[in-house]
Amino acid sequence: MERAKVSDSILERVQRLEDAEEIRQISIQYCLAVDDSDWETFRRLFTEDAHLGSSQANFGSAHGQDEVVELVRNVRSTYGRTIHTTNGQTISLVDSDSACGVVPSHAEINMAGETFVCALRYYDEYRREAGAWRLADRVIKWKYVLPADRMIDALAATLPVRRPGRPPAAPEF
Repeated sequence: MERAKVSDSILERVQRLEDAEEIRQISIQYCLAVDDSDWETFRRLFTEDAHLGSSQANFGSAHGQDEVVELVRNVRSTYGRTIHTTNGQTISLVDSDSACGVVPSHAEINMAGETFVCALRYYDEYRREAGAWRLADRVIKWKYVLPADRMIDALAATLPVRRPGRPPAAPEF
C-alpha cells in the first residue's frame, strides 16, 4: 500500500516537470516565431481568449488569438531583422491546468534602419487548453530600449526607453 503512494507522488512530480518544460518551450517558440514572422506557430502559442499587452501606449493591447497575432504582426512589420532571446524563466504551477511566470529577455531590433538593444520581461499566465499549455495572458515591460551605440547608458540613464519618434521614458521594472 505504501508503494502506491510513493508511485503516485513520483507520477505527480514527473507531470509537474513535464508541464514546466512544455511551458518553457512556449517562451522559446514565441521568440523564434516573432523573429521568423511565423504567424501560424505564433497563434498556436496562445489560448483562444488570450490577452497580450504592454504598459507602453504605443504597443497596444489585444484580446483573442486573432487580435494578438494581428497586433504583433503589425508591430513586427515596422522592424527589420530581430533577435529575441530568453534569459531563463520562473514558473509557478498554480494547479494542473494553470501557471504563471516571468521571462527575463533581451532583444536586438532593427527599428527605422538603426539597431536597438532592449531588456524586457514578459509577465505571463499560462493555461492548459485542448491538452496543451498556452499563453493566456502576457504583459511586456521594458527596462531599456536604446540605440546600440548608446548601450553604455542602459543602466545609468534616468529615461533609458528610447524608441524612434517617441519621447524617452522611464524603465518599467
